[in-house]
Amino acid sequence: MVVDDINDPQVDASFYDFWSQGEDLDSEGGTWDEDSEVKATDYYPEPPLAFKEGYTFLSLFDADENSIYHKTNLYYPFSGRREWQLAAWLLRSGLSMEKMNSFLALEMIDDLPLSFRSAKELRGRAESLPSGPRWKSQVIQMSHPTKSPAVLYWQDPLECIATIFNHPLFRNCLDYTSRKEYSTTQRHSRIYTEWMTGDHAWEMQVCIIGASRGATLLGTILSSDKTCITALSGDHVAHPFLISLANIYMTTRLKSSSNAFLLTALLPVAKFVHKNKRMKCVLQDRLVHNCLNIILKPLKFAA
Repeated sequence: MVVDDINDPQVDASFYDFWSQGEDLDSEGGTWDEDSEVKATDYYPEPPLAFKEGYTFLSLFDADENSIYHKTNLYYPFSGRREWQLAAWLLRSGLSMEKMNSFLALEMIDDLPLSFRSAKELRGRAESLPSGPRWKSQVIQMSHPTKSPAVLYWQDPLECIATIFNHPLFRNCLDYTSRKEYSTTQRHSRIYTEWMTGDHAWEMQVCIIGASRGATLLGTILSSDKTCITALSGDHVAHPFLISLANIYMTTRLKSSSNAFLLTALLPVAKFVHKNKRMKCVLQDRLVHNCLNIILKPLKFAA
């Protein structure tokens, strides 16, 4: 597994609804058509192997303790499609718990046969569904005082990668085999398109095949940019930290509507109490590096 650090300004990090898109990405599956300028291709001689069938996105629902109820009601824990639509709208609306309660207390809404009557009950039902990676938090200890504690929020990057890798929308948009593409049949001129066509991917494939025969190479892309995380309620800012797979075809990955980048962490932006302005920048950089060491520890171990 390789980690590449790039900045992707096209990704909206303020909200990442990974399952909200229903767009089929099959049409974006490749980068070259029949009129492609690629005239010759050398594939790595030992391609990745599928040893057995693993769990998929839908397997999480089959293994859920409430799967028996899904056989008779696809929208469980909600009573039906209409209630699910209302619940989905409320959960994605950005309304606070108090405003949700006010909405549910309206007489017209109160007359509806809903299975939940408060925002707390709605949240409880939603959280009973199979979830993606779990969020964690940690207060970062600083060597210099700050105006407020620096809190890091993050998810396990390996779980995030598994979530992207198992997503059904990317089933025909993943590149598994290292290869070298040429513009002539004499193989004089190389063409570099997808990550798997590069020398780095080929060299890493050699290394992992030597350690584990039939292994699959996954490239990891990391992206971050400073952004405001509150609206009209202060100057709270953070560095959203996103992750994606380099194996996803470029034409698919670069489309923000494909949701190929998953929000993995919110890096804190602390306000240091120090007279020297340059020293504040140095301390902030050290804080970011400390946070990255915490977040990427599972990824480094896997690599």
